[in-house]
Amino acid sequence: MARRKHRHWLMMVSAASLAVSLATCGGAETCTQATCTSGASMHIPIASSAASLTGASVTACRNVTECYTGPLPAVPSPDSAGASVFFTGTTAVLGTLWQKADLSIGLDLEWHLADPSLAVDGDHYVVTLTDAAGTATPLLDKTASYQTTAPIPNACTPAPACKMSELVP
Repeated sequence: MARRKHRHWLMMVSAASLAVSLATCGGAETCTQATCTSGASMHIPIASSAASLTGASVTACRNVTECYTGPLPAVPSPDSAGASVFFTGTTAVLGTLWQKADLSIGLDLEWHLADPSLAVDGDHYVVTLTDAAGTATPLLDKTASYQTTAPIPNACTPAPACKMSELVP
């Protein structure tokens, strides 16, 4: 009787393992997920007060031909989780506005590219802050040099390497 219970338990464990494997590697929801992201990340200090940023917007451009603008949210409280900046017309550019304990303000941007082949050394990134009065101030003007990053291992399919560039003013 004990042997039968043990055999039954082993069959259940094997069936559960098979189900997990199929769920992990048989479904498109897991195996087609990106294992790394290509693009550029930007860490930009903003030399303005929180009050002066009311009504401001930020524009991020890649190679002059691809530009997106988003309104700056209210400056978050110091050391909070930050406030998201949403860019019109894209989900490829993500932004977060920060305020540190010393009241300095920073903007982090991530520009995601759909394919590593789109990341070409020499890509030109420009970020501009426009205040409520319409005065534009350049925050970043950099040329990217991409580093190849290994993808996170994926048990289902081999994933291509990604290319990432970190840009700071």
